[in-house]
Amino acid sequence: MADTWKIIASATGIFGLIAAYTLEVPHLQNNLELNRLLWTALIAGILVGGGLGYGLGRHRSELLERWQLFLGLTVLCILFMPLLLSWTNRQLAFQQPRTEHLELLRIEAYTGSRFGLQEELSTAAPDGYRIFVLRNTRILRLQYAHYPFPSKVAGDDVPITISHGLWGFEFVAW
Repeated sequence: MADTWKIIASATGIFGLIAAYTLEVPHLQNNLELNRLLWTALIAGILVGGGLGYGLGRHRSELLERWQLFLGLTVLCILFMPLLLSWTNRQLAFQQPRTEHLELLRIEAYTGSRFGLQEELSTAAPDGYRIFVLRNTRILRLQYAHYPFPSKVAGDDVPITISHGLWGFEFVAW
């Protein structure tokens, strides 16, 4: 009976984490420093998972059992650390968001399908918009569910609300 509850708890946990990643992906896409966030999450995942694996495995008698625990916890922490970092960075951002006026380069509509994202199709209504803006000589690609700047054309300045998160990563505040 105890094994049944472990299986149910494990399956619920896995599906819960998948659902949490699904909800976090739109926010990850509008993170202005995604590359730095992912590298930080990788290093933090290795350190936290390795520390947990070593701490919990040092009392095990067999070497294989210690390595399984060490590698399993390290891989799990690496996989879910981007979710944790992004979510805490966004939810625990205590600084007020600021509005920056950035140069609009282009707006693209896209339509999703079961085969992935398709470029704008004439028969389907767009599912979202990719907005390309210029910030400090860097081109940023942002994604919006609605058409955010109907009266703006390429070259105009558009207001983008940017927030500085708990861990120092900037993101677009919706």
